[in-house]
Amino acid sequence: MNSQCYAQGHGCSVVWDLDNAEPQHIKTAFVPTFNLHQMKANEISGNPVFNMLYLHTAEKEDVINNLRSFIGLYDKWIEEQQLLGLSAKYASYSDTVTKALDTCEGILNRILHSIDLLEEDNSFAWLAFKYANEAMYLQRCKTIEKKDGAEAINPEKINWYPFQLAFILLEIASFVEPDGDDRKLVDLLWFPTGGGKTEAYLGIAAFEIFYRRLSNPE
Repeated sequence: MNSQCYAQGHGCSVVWDLDNAEPQHIKTAFVPTFNLHQMKANEISGNPVFNMLYLHTAEKEDVINNLRSFIGLYDKWIEEQQLLGLSAKYASYSDTVTKALDTCEGILNRILHSIDLLEEDNSFAWLAFKYANEAMYLQRCKTIEKKDGAEAINPEKINWYPFQLAFILLEIASFVEPDGDDRKLVDLLWFPTGGGKTEAYLGIAAFEIFYRRLSNPE
């Protein structure tokens, strides 16, 4: 929180003097200095809802209940942050913290609304969600088969990361309700390279492809 950023590079990196409290020089840098390990997203155990094949084959009621259980963890985390408060040292950041937690609450409510849409009877959204997960599962199987052979495919290990599934759920309402408030928003998924952003976007694309075909069969 107290780290200072004195410059940002565009098409390059920047470095500055670290020996003084106030840098005496700033310069561009193109040769890597540090070896950064690839970041891996957190996983959550004990809930089958992250498994792509499960999301395609399981009973609707079971999937919905497990989705709500998953998002309930996010709700609990928000409550914990609200109770945590700030020490006097960081009191000046209280407005920023409040704004961030309000945004988290908004995200939570949007995801819960998308789950409600999946739960509706005769919902094309539910079928599109099932088929999207089947498509992503088959895609992952093909990738594994091409790289390591068919014997390397383990359905139990073909899963979404929690942030990927949450992002897909976050976007569903904007497709199902084109006149809704979510359609006015642009959501950016941030995660370091190689962490799974593209797959999350492809999951949303698969959902939309199936949803359009189901809801507009002509």
